[in-house]
Amino acid sequence: MVFIIIIFAVFALIVKVFFFSKKETLFTDESINLFKSSIKIKLPEKSKKSLFEQSFHLLKTIDQNYNSYSPVSHIHNINKNAGFFTNVDETTIYLLEKIKEYSLLLDGEYDITIMPLLRLWGFYSERHSLPSIDEINLSKKHVNYEKIKISSKEKKIKIDSEQEIITGSFIKSFGADVVKKYLSSSRINDALINISSSTITGLNKRKKFWKVIIEDPDDETKDLFLLKLSNKSISVSGNNNSFISINGENYGHIISPKTGFPGKNKLLAVISSSAFKSDVFSTGLYNFSGCDFIQKINSIDDLEGVLINEKREIFYSENFKDFILENYTK
Repeated sequence: MVFIIIIFAVFALIVKVFFFSKKETLFTDESINLFKSSIKIKLPEKSKKSLFEQSFHLLKTIDQNYNSYSPVSHIHNINKNAGFFTNVDETTIYLLEKIKEYSLLLDGEYDITIMPLLRLWGFYSERHSLPSIDEINLSKKHVNYEKIKISSKEKKIKIDSEQEIITGSFIKSFGADVVKKYLSSSRINDALINISSSTITGLNKRKKFWKVIIEDPDDETKDLFLLKLSNKSISVSGNNNSFISINGENYGHIISPKTGFPGKNKLLAVISSSAFKSDVFSTGLYNFSGCDFIQKINSIDDLEGVLINEKREIFYSENFKDFILENYTK
């Protein structure tokens, strides 16, 4: 008999954040639940209320128009009309063109048409058994980002009839980048946008930075790294907070589009100037081996990161150590 437990953590405490400056800066924060996540924005204490209001308005608009779970979004319409070209706007074109560009850089290990495999493994369906190799291979036939057809001139997008786009790995962070740009244009120099503590992006004045703690995925009472981030974003991926358990063995939600199986690495953290980019690559690099991870991340601009594999071996990108204030893994 096979027993399956499905665990989803809505608020995964992977990172903790503190502000550092020689001169004390006081902050105030407000939160909102969007994208099936808790989003917290932290601004200097005397910031206008309207800055929070406009920031949340921008996030609500993105959630409504581009989240695959929104019944009125462009992505939902693409899924609903799978097999046919669907009218979209310029932002949808930009997002999916960028996603296809990143998927190519990641050798197909990042694929937003992964839904057939997620459903097969029991994350979004009623299935409660370990899938067979034949079932996995059949589902893999419908997972291929290259089949997303984009007509930029006509502003139309089409996916195959058996495909479905899921936006959970990038749309929240895209929203964070939009808000960050708005706050910067509003002359806010110090700010933090925290998306369920799995992606964090900040603004900083010169010589100021945010201190970020990455927790141990095997023991949340222990920390791995204390990092310093100035005008950077960090995204952390792991399977410890969203998985299915079959006969005592856990299978995480980050599934390789190539093998059809969930990855077994412990943790991956990626730093970039863009939250959108750090989020995508923290998912896409998750199923790489340690050596392949180093080779790939060092070949891509504006990315640094650290990977901890199943054996708890640690692999760093070329300049990741420049962000480390304290390394508790030694």
